[in-house]
Amino acid sequence: MVGSLAMIGSGTRTTDHANLAVMDAYGNLSQHEFTGAASGLAAIAITRFEMGDDIETARGQVLSAWASLGSPPGLFAAAAASIAGMPQPLLESASKSERMDAIRRALGAASPSAQLEAMLRARELLERLAVEET
Repeated sequence: MVGSLAMIGSGTRTTDHANLAVMDAYGNLSQHEFTGAASGLAAIAITRFEMGDDIETARGQVLSAWASLGSPPGLFAAAAASIAGMPQPLLESASKSERMDAIRRALGAASPSAQLEAMLRARELLERLAVEET
């Protein structure tokens, strides 16, 4: 585990304040914490693609985040599955899209189609990492 994690005695719980991951003395996440970590890893992957990162850069960021969580097995598959449960961006009509494009550019926000593409690319990356992990 990377960060300020201090293992204190058998069976105690501790927090890595850099990552806010709560673990027992053996480095295991509870089911609730595992689910939260999966959603967080999915969000990181989606954000990297929304920001325009290429596949290798996004992969490196996701692997770094996974390692900082203690490299829990099965987290990539859980993160990929969590994307399917996330709300999809609402598609806009062509006329509304044209009006919104100027606002999005000014704010640096992604269009709904770009957000959807980022979600799909993130899911594909996480599924590939899950296969490589096994």
